[in-house]
Amino acid sequence: FQAGAWVINSTASVGMPFTPSASGYYLDEIDIAIFWRNFSNLATVPDVNLTVRLIGPYGAGQLIPTSPITTIESWQISGFDLAANISTVFPLQSTLHPQLNGQVYFVTAEAAGLGSIYQWGWNLNNSGGTGWVSRTGSDWLSNGSMAPALRVLGSESIPSSGVPEPATTALVGVGVLTGVLLRRLRLRTSC
Repeated sequence: FQAGAWVINSTASVGMPFTPSASGYYLDEIDIAIFWRNFSNLATVPDVNLTVRLIGPYGAGQLIPTSPITTIESWQISGFDLAANISTVFPLQSTLHPQLNGQVYFVTAEAAGLGSIYQWGWNLNNSGGTGWVSRTGSDWLSNGSMAPALRVLGSESIPSSGVPEPATTALVGVGVLTGVLLRRLRLRTSC
């Protein structure tokens, strides 16, 4: 990402469109390069979270989010999660792992209620990508200038939770029990 950024505050929201492959994938993580700024010269943290949303899906070629807005998943980022004025690539882990395929989706960032003392910033990408959306009222507008930095990561299958299925647990239990019984039988026959 670059040093420049698009401002996010109580009057300005930013969004970035993306289109996954037609074969689709399950969302694992969205990474955005963000920071917050304090204009009061006090070492205080903003008391308003940055709300990041994955919205969509929209048809091919959709340039701006339109009503009805459907939020697929959302995240809250607190100023306590980041140091002031230091850009950080912030990973947003998906807990829902929605399947995304071949349609237009938007990642949006909003900070409703944030006063003029603080700003959130979404850093620009360093790949030369353009085309992003902004909202300063009720409607989203398309913008052809340098886009914010965004990385969307996914998998071909739903990520495992790491918890074994009940059948696997039962099979392991039967194996352990069989081993214990065989050992007892051997000890009885050798006495």
